[in-house]
Amino acid sequence: FESDLRSQSDDWRLLLKARSHLESHMDALGKELALSVRYAQHQYPHANVEQVLLAGGGASIPGLAPVLAPMLDVPVNILTPADALQAAGVADLASPALAIAAGLSLWDEGEA
Repeated sequence: FESDLRSQSDDWRLLLKARSHLESHMDALGKELALSVRYAQHQYPHANVEQVLLAGGGASIPGLAPVLAPMLDVPVNILTPADALQAAGVADLASPALAIAAGLSLWDEGEA
C-alpha cells in the first residue's frame, strides 16, 4: 500500500513539474506573439489584427488558445486544414497538425 501511495505521489510531482514547464513555455510564447501582433499593428496601421490563428501540431495543446487570447488582446483560434481549404471544397482534413502542410501545398512560387 505504501509503494502505491509513493508511486501516486511521484506521479503528481511529475505532473506538476510538467505543468510548470508548459506554463512557462506558454507564457514565453504569448510574449513573443504579443510582440509580433504589436509589430504588425505598427507596420500596417490600417489593417487591424482581428484574430490569431494557431496551426500545426502545437495548436492541439489543450488550453493553449484560451491562455494566449488575453495575452494578445485578440481572439485566438485553431486553424485546421478544413478551415484553410474550405474554399477548395476539401472539408475532411480536421487535424490542426496538417494545416501547415496543406497551406504550403497551395503556395504558388510564381506569386512569391
